[in-house]
Amino acid sequence: MIIRDINDKDIPAVLDIYRPYITDTRITFEYDVPSAEDFTRRVRRYTRQFPWLVACDGGRIVGYGYASAYRSRSAYQWDCELSVYVDKDRLKRGCGRAIYRELLGRVALQGYYNAYGVVALPNEESVRLHEHFGFRLEGIQKNTGFKHGQWVDTAIYAKALRDFDVPKKAPVSYPELLKEKWSEDPRAAVDHMQLLSHDLF
Repeated sequence: MIIRDINDKDIPAVLDIYRPYITDTRITFEYDVPSAEDFTRRVRRYTRQFPWLVACDGGRIVGYGYASAYRSRSAYQWDCELSVYVDKDRLKRGCGRAIYRELLGRVALQGYYNAYGVVALPNEESVRLHEHFGFRLEGIQKNTGFKHGQWVDTAIYAKALRDFDVPKKAPVSYPELLKEKWSEDPRAAVDHMQLLSHDLF
């Protein structure tokens, strides 16, 4: 299995993975499946700052994950939220863990201090994923969403990515991270970040 950055050609396959999570589950609080155009705009908006990765096996995309802003106020700029979705046929086979490991490595290199996961309950797969990477449960918010005729609780998981010193600067954007460190060879940059993320997590 290969973990790599998303490109525009991947977006239809990624949306196909996401679709049943919207229509058939309460895992995401999104009600309506976005159009291909809207989803493309979403990917492009997120990747201006954050990594969005896909997992490929035998040329087929079997999962994806991305980072996003945790909250919008300036003081939260050192925090990020992680999300991962795996093809239903590939659950419990290590795909989600592989994606999460790479995401954690990349956002740490960007300079983020905290990574958060927001889990709609019940979701044992996601709970185990966060526990595997040492996230701590910070609390459960009761009845925070209503979907498919039911109120849903959410669990907030958090992981510190570094010591809490005084930040010297805001986290760099993911494209800038590639540009600054390995501008002449982006492929080598990704390979190097994969090695670093395995060392970190």
